[in-house]
Amino acid sequence: MPEGDTLHRTAHTLNRVLAKQRLVRVQSSVPAIAHAELAGHLVEEVTALGKNLLIRFDDGRVLHTHLKMRGSWHVYRPGERFQRPEHQARVVLDVGDALAVCFAAPTVRLLAAHSANSDEYLNGLGPDLIPDEFDEHKAVTGLLALGQLSIGEAVMTQTALSGIGNIYKSETLFLCQINPLSLVTALSVDQAQGIVRKARALLRLNTHTMSNRRTTTTGKSDSPYWVYKRSGKACRVCGHVLRMQRQGALHRSTYFCPTCQSSP
Repeated sequence: MPEGDTLHRTAHTLNRVLAKQRLVRVQSSVPAIAHAELAGHLVEEVTALGKNLLIRFDDGRVLHTHLKMRGSWHVYRPGERFQRPEHQARVVLDVGDALAVCFAAPTVRLLAAHSANSDEYLNGLGPDLIPDEFDEHKAVTGLLALGQLSIGEAVMTQTALSGIGNIYKSETLFLCQINPLSLVTALSVDQAQGIVRKARALLRLNTHTMSNRRTTTTGKSDSPYWVYKRSGKACRVCGHVLRMQRQGALHRSTYFCPTCQSSP
């Protein structure tokens, strides 16, 4: 599943290509979109909300996609060969000199005019950690409200915080010296605030950097990460062996140091 920084980068790319452009052709495997007569309309803007992409049109309708594990948006020149099988294309937006193609996204829906602000799913998302305008108090409160979840599960619960995936979960909790297997009830308000601030800092760093290489370390080592996908290797801080454990109903991978993160 893409992390929040990837989605914001994708939204920026799509906005550069599509914003203020008129759609000359729209193709979709989703009947409601295929028959929506979007061709001829202007694209107003493309934005990210956590792990969701929103493409707004001049009549108030909004195309909402959630990529999850397999989905992706690509940009092509007319006639350029697709990098993924054509049958995986859920939506093709043609603006004449460029095509934006959404592949294999499990969530692809067209929201009625001016209904995005009242949409139950979108309204249920927690604060997006990346934008300049950010409600820290709401994010901290939302995290602490998930008292009976493990901390590793809670930070990825999008109704509390939008944008954190497996990478930033593991890296944030390591840098905060928080054990991901402990329950949220073990957190103090200061610790919850520290998690929110660290995750936001890491996401924003990798969203706004000029490099496409994501890193949470100094970038000088052989790996850009402290713990992510380093199970069985030595911790860069204490030297002890790092672990990976599956968490939650979806068995998401969490990487951590049992020594550095021995307490909540």
